[in-house]
Amino acid sequence: MKSPRWRQLAMAAALLGSLIGASGPVALTTAQTPPSAQFPGATVTIAGPAGQVECIKNWTGDWEKRTGATVNINAIPFADIDSKVLAATGTGTFLADIYYIGAQTAGQLMGAGQVLEVPQDVRGGLALDQIPDIYNKYQLSWNGKLYGIPWDGDMLMLNYRSDLLSDPNYQKAFKDQFGYDLAPPQSWKQYADIAQFFTGKDWDNGKPGYGLDELPMRHNHAWNGFFARAAVYAKAPDDPAFFFDPDTMKPRINNPGFVKALEDWKTAMQWGPPDMMSYDWAANAQAFVGGHAALNIQWGDIGPMSLDPNSSVVNGKVGFAMLPGATQFWDAKKGAWETPSEPNRAPFAGFGGWIFVVPKLTQNAAAAFDLASYLGSPEIRAKAMVTPGCGVNPDSLTQLDPKLWVAAGFSQQAAEQYTQAIKDSLTNPNVVFDLRIPGIQDYKDALEIAVTKALTGEATPQQALDEAAQQWDQITDRLGRDQQGKYYRESLGLAS
Repeated sequence: MKSPRWRQLAMAAALLGSLIGASGPVALTTAQTPPSAQFPGATVTIAGPAGQVECIKNWTGDWEKRTGATVNINAIPFADIDSKVLAATGTGTFLADIYYIGAQTAGQLMGAGQVLEVPQDVRGGLALDQIPDIYNKYQLSWNGKLYGIPWDGDMLMLNYRSDLLSDPNYQKAFKDQFGYDLAPPQSWKQYADIAQFFTGKDWDNGKPGYGLDELPMRHNHAWNGFFARAAVYAKAPDDPAFFFDPDTMKPRINNPGFVKALEDWKTAMQWGPPDMMSYDWAANAQAFVGGHAALNIQWGDIGPMSLDPNSSVVNGKVGFAMLPGATQFWDAKKGAWETPSEPNRAPFAGFGGWIFVVPKLTQNAAAAFDLASYLGSPEIRAKAMVTPGCGVNPDSLTQLDPKLWVAAGFSQQAAEQYTQAIKDSLTNPNVVFDLRIPGIQDYKDALEIAVTKALTGEATPQQALDEAAQQWDQITDRLGRDQQGKYYRESLGLAS
């Protein structure tokens, strides 16, 4: 899961003014006012991850005044939020009227019928037409029905040192060594060449730098780090499935595409910091904005963090792009490698973002939906996106106008790159949304154990992924293969 993310105050003030005060082509579409309702004396409880859920108290005062209700925050330790929510719903125990929860766990609740469908009369205030299909279809909905209220978007992307890649001396040396021009990588092969080239070079801090900075840590983001790389090798453009065969629930994670990705990752580890296996989200981010690596794989937080004078030495020196592609990919349906005319691109929406859902156990459904739709309005989401500690990334195309980010402190070029990279990822027809079926934590742990074994040399990538696939089969059988298959197909929008 994603850790709570940083925001800087200067960026917040500048961008907030632009978002809320913009006019003309950069203005946010005005959401309809959430349905007026009065709930005198009512209490609406929101349960969510400590360190982030408290953020919403910045805006609930106006709602409390309008409705006469009180908002109560149930802040749950980040590591416990999923287990507590699942335990409460599974035992019929009231925990909160609104769950502030990640898309992975929310999917389980939707599929199991444990949350309420969003009423038609509150949908108008959410400006759903501004939200990309990847979120409308996979983050907020299940089997064609809307259960989620929008709040946050998550898309892994490539961050790179634009000053290094544009340096004439480095460009000449790179071309002499590799035979082609140094530029932002379009494929993982080019990415590897760039990482190798910059490892050991001293570019500005008196110490040898590293070529890359990624997310291989078990119990943190090894799942996201692996699938961010594996998606382009194993996701066929005309096949909606990725993790499993949707008909048999046979795991795909040990097919040649996934194995190739893990082989590449094992090779690439030599170009990262020697302690990178222990990097959590924050350590990964700080290593890059601290100037220690030329390439970085992360969510959209790196952009704002690169502007922070308290932690960043790379302000004005960062470029942004979609995750690299692959010159070949494994077509699981055909059982063969395919060679596209252009690198196969398959952005990975790892974790999937935070959303609001109203459980059937709510004690006041009307007030809960009124509050959730107020928070999920584009105006409040825009404020949350730029408020320190909220951990909110863009989830709407209107939040990706470069003018908004120039106002935040980005250069024009960086703003255009940043917004275009996220937009291209969100709208790519081959984008992969994260797994969101029951047992996700068990599947995740088995996969991360295998990845760790391969990266540390305890097993070959094929051996490690074969072992993980066996574990996935056992998990699926324990939970019920037919039922798991139904959940997986529904999560993809396929007929169950």
